[in-house]
Amino acid sequence: MLEPNHEHLSVRKQCEMLDINRSNFYYVKKEISSTTLDLMRLVDEIYTKYPFFGTRQMSSYLQLNGHDVGREQVRSIYKKLGLHALCPGPHTSKAHPEHKVYPYLLRDVEIIANDHVWSSDITYLRLRRGFAYLVAIIDWYSRVLPCMNVKM
Repeated sequence: MLEPNHEHLSVRKQCEMLDINRSNFYYVKKEISSTTLDLMRLVDEIYTKYPFFGTRQMSSYLQLNGHDVGREQVRSIYKKLGLHALCPGPHTSKAHPEHKVYPYLLRDVEIIANDHVWSSDITYLRLRRGFAYLVAIIDWYSRVLPCMNVKM
């Protein structure tokens, strides 16, 4: 869109009219070196195998395998490849302010016999082909799991 040899408009004026920085016009993009491309390919392979690796683990793993690479370089490669560690981030256990907080009803209850207090939990399990829900029910007094149902 810019014409460096325009008769009436300088490059400065053209950049002002297009609302872009003049440095963008003069910028020449650097080519990525072959060693960096090899390192990017290696990081991609390792990330495919270990997607939970953050930049620290990845740089440590590469250093243990004989590559001279620092965390900042790995961070730059992660950014170029659009990668990020697949793990929970911080503050995942904080309650949402709009969610209702239910009172703990067993605070002053003394559990003295079987069948007095029961509790249950359900969790999602990822399998190679599909998923399953695991439900556990427990008697708090005897700590016995009377039944366990898995439905697929």
